[in-house]
This record gives sequence, structure tokens and C-alpha cells, in this order.
Amino acid sequence: MPENKFSFITCLAMTSLLSVSLLGCGGGEEPVGPAMNATVTGKITSGGSPVTNATIAFDKLPMGSWGTKLGEDGSFTAELTAGEFKVAIFPLAPEVKMDDSGAIPEAPKRDDIPEKFRSSATSEKTLTITEGENTFDWELK
Repeated sequence: MPENKFSFITCLAMTSLLSVSLLGCGGGEEPVGPAMNATVTGKITSGGSPVTNATIAFDKLPMGSWGTKLGEDGSFTAELTAGEFKVAIFPLAPEVKMDDSGAIPEAPKRDDIPEKFRSSATSEKTLTITEGENTFDWELK
């Protein structure tokens, strides 16, 4: 009797492993999720000057959020899926170093990015992205 129990458990384990391996990663099938079928490029400015040290985020509920860092000239390029997005601009956290006394200096204030644009929940900016190439330049006011 113990011999049959061992064979049954061994067979069950082998069947389970085989089932899991067949499910696997899909072996070359299309990736799961939305098709990245659109490119958006643009430049973000404030008071006529490029916004730097920031990230632009494109939020599409319920799908999620995509973002990319702005370049030194305020430019960006993002690969997205076509659709309607809320747009937000997040300042990057500054590198903060202790001074000689051991105190951490206060982070500099950012007047170039209005508070309302720092969250997709409060940002009034929406953007419709179509398949293919899209351009989005934005002067923050």
C-alpha cells in the first residue's frame, strides 16, 4: 500500500509541474496589456523658460500612469496607448546635502510648476492621444 501512495503522489506532482510549465509565459505570444501604438513628443515651459528637473505623467483610468523625465530644454518623448489622458507635472526631488553644521538645507521652492498641475487629481489638463505621432507643447500657467 505505501508503494501505491508514493506513486500517486509522484504522478500528481509531475502532472502539476507539467501543467504549470505549459501555462508558462506564452512562448512568443503578444504581450498582455494595452498596445503602445502612439508616440507623443513635446516641450513644457513656464514663463517662456523650459521646465527641467521634472517628470510629465499621463494618467488613463483604469489603465494606469505613464511618465517620462523632461530634458534640459523641457522636451520629452513618451510611448503610450491611444486615448484620453489627464496630464500632470511632478518636480524631481532635489539632491539635498548636509552643510558643515550637520543641518539639511530646506529644499528650494519651485514656482515654475503650479501646485494644481502636480497631481492628476487636481490637474485641469487633459490630452487626447491618437495612434501614431502626436505633439504636445504646454506653457504652464
